[in-house]
Amino acid sequence: LYHTDFLAESQARGWYLLGPLSHSPVGGPMGSTINFGSAESQKFTRAGLEWVLENYPIDRKRIYGVGFSMGGAALTSYAARHMDPQAGMFAALVNHTGSVDQPDTYLSEPAVRPLMETLFGGTPAQQPFRYRQASTIELDPISGNLLTAGVHMALNLSATPCQVWWADQDPLAYLTHQTKVFA
Repeated sequence: LYHTDFLAESQARGWYLLGPLSHSPVGGPMGSTINFGSAESQKFTRAGLEWVLENYPIDRKRIYGVGFSMGGAALTSYAARHMDPQAGMFAALVNHTGSVDQPDTYLSEPAVRPLMETLFGGTPAQQPFRYRQASTIELDPISGNLLTAGVHMALNLSATPCQVWWADQDPLAYLTHQTKVFA
């Protein structure tokens, strides 16, 4: 929101814009934005979307989502798990370098491990369901390839137009790799 023209453009076009933060057990100045697509953040997004749909004349066939990095993680995970047109689902989405495999993120980025352990209640080995519940694809931890028999909620998005972006020179190479595999 701070580094885009989304708010101004939405206002100029007469669109409604919902930018939910997450309810997060992770403290600090960014505590409300640390979510990695967690179940808690999905509940928070769902509540916000339900409120908007109940209180504004929203065309449920024209709900669009966009997310960058952790916002991309939250968007793709939410979109793949909420496919009921009556409840409001995404007609299309844009994911820019979102973390779409949370165990891979945990293994690839030591700096976020304490945050993820707080958010998910432990490590991926201790809380595998909670990490998978927030992931859109499943990568093999050794090869980095998509697991043939993995949990791929992204399959639910096969009929949803998805625009996917990444920066080839991103210093977080694991995010670029996850995004390319998601695409």
